[in-house]
Amino acid sequence: YVWETKVTEEGTKKFHAQHPKAAIIPDPIAAARLAELEAKRKAEADKLKAEEEKKKAEEEAKKKAEEEAKKKAEEEAKKKAEEEKKKAEEAKKAEEAKKAEEAKKDEKKEEKKEGN
Repeated sequence: YVWETKVTEEGTKKFHAQHPKAAIIPDPIAAARLAELEAKRKAEADKLKAEEEKKKAEEEAKKKAEEEAKKKAEEEAKKKAEEEKKKAEEAKKAEEAKKAEEAKKDEKKEEKKEGN
């Protein structure tokens, strides 16, 4: 069992439970290799996790920025619509005032004609 490079603690415990008199000499080189591999795996896992979190944060920030831009665009569109509505109302009032003025002028002309 010493020749196996991948020895786990659980396997060792099971073996000792089954064969209490057997003595296994631990392999320090294999243990060091195993510890090194575990450290590498953990470092890679941490790196991937950090990258995922960074990506997620960037996506959330991008989404938030898009929502804010959309809100801003909607507000600007609303303001433009209100301004156009006001301009249209002012133009309508001006046109009505102009028509009323023309009507008064026409009435004065008719009165002058009738007066002559």
